[in-house]
Amino acid sequence: YCILNLFQKEALECLSAAHASGQKTGLIVLPPGSGKTRIAAEDAIRMNANRVLYIAHTHEILDVAQSEFEAKFGAEQVLRLVDGASLLRLNRVNIATIKLLSENLDKLSGDQIDYLIIDEFHHVAAKSYRRVLDRLRPAFLLGLTATPFRGDRQNILELCNNTIVVSYALRFGIETGVLCPYHYFGCFDNVDYSQIRHNGASYSVRDLERALIIPERDQAIIRKWREKADGKPTLAFCCSIQHAERVAASFIAEGIRAIVYSSEMERKRRQRTLSEFKAGSISVLCVIDVLNEGADLPFVECLLFLRPTESKRIFFQQLGRGLRRYFGKSHCVVID
Repeated sequence: YCILNLFQKEALECLSAAHASGQKTGLIVLPPGSGKTRIAAEDAIRMNANRVLYIAHTHEILDVAQSEFEAKFGAEQVLRLVDGASLLRLNRVNIATIKLLSENLDKLSGDQIDYLIIDEFHHVAAKSYRRVLDRLRPAFLLGLTATPFRGDRQNILELCNNTIVVSYALRFGIETGVLCPYHYFGCFDNVDYSQIRHNGASYSVRDLERALIIPERDQAIIRKWREKADGKPTLAFCCSIQHAERVAASFIAEGIRAIVYSSEMERKRRQRTLSEFKAGSISVLCVIDVLNEGADLPFVECLLFLRPTESKRIFFQQLGRGLRRYFGKSHCVVID
């Protein structure tokens, strides 16, 4: 038995209407943490889909999806695709990274999949996704995203026939109680960001490291964290591995348990680190370009934005990491 929130109920009603009218594609735009993966699993089983393929770009997102689909379909009907060979023995529900699929396109045939789900659909403009979409001809394509806007202004809506099934903003999620409120503290540092090179899409990592990795800034961060969020499970978003290592070392020097978490760590170590973070043996997780999207860490009560971003999408995705509801959590502290 599964309890659905307001967004999930409305999305499923709209999907039901879309199927009844013969639509072949649809995009769901809901805030981070509002339960988009559960909508996909619920709709796929209601549609009695014979063969489902769920695609995302990180293993952390796949971990969440696997548990949602197993809860709905049963573990024996869900297969995590791990290599090219596993594509030759598909199950009823199949979960894969886009990297695996794009490297093994020859093992996919167009009519194999009747229900295709692409999570974090704003990535779909990439060549790897387009190649997979060109190869497959699903009876229904469902896109999921919290942030349909892209920095390069590519129109992702045309890849789902300009059909938005349901769309709600983050503020409405907080107002309706689906998401928890946040207390935002914008703290000024004395870094002159106009002197940091920007290529139109992102800041120069080397320039950022030079500007941000300074003792005075480290101490100011820890003072503000102690003042606003002492003891709260915290995600600290950093600009590079060197920066994350520096931030973690600064916290450790003050007796606060912190650790670096990056895509360069091998998967088992990443899983172990997340388990320790959830268990409370780590206070601050210093992350670099992972856990921006899709990760299910509802117990997080503080977000530290320690790097600048010109990307509205990245800002909203990172903010969403702290807004999931959790027992005993009244709000999320955001220190920017």
